[in-house]
Amino acid sequence: MHLCYAHLYDAKKMKRGVGIKAQYKKLWKILIDKDMSKRDLSKIANVSGSTLTKMSKGENVNVDILLRICAALGCGLDDIIEIVPGEAIIGNKQNTK
Repeated sequence: MHLCYAHLYDAKKMKRGVGIKAQYKKLWKILIDKDMSKRDLSKIANVSGSTLTKMSKGENVNVDILLRICAALGCGLDDIIEIVPGEAIIGNKQNTK
């Protein structure tokens, strides 16, 4: 499946600090379906616990990490990640308006 996120990207908004964000809800659902813990995933994908914590908080991680997770679970990127419109970022603070 080919992913296209162009509809989420608006160059004018990006200039004002509104971006896109990754959600990993699909990954957590796969773990539940496979009866796996995050610790199990950490071991089989060679990913640190702190990286999985970042993902739990919706923070960005390196694509290499996502690819290792996909290889370990036998799935594609679109199976573990969803790209959604992000919040406005002003300086280092996020604006929820």
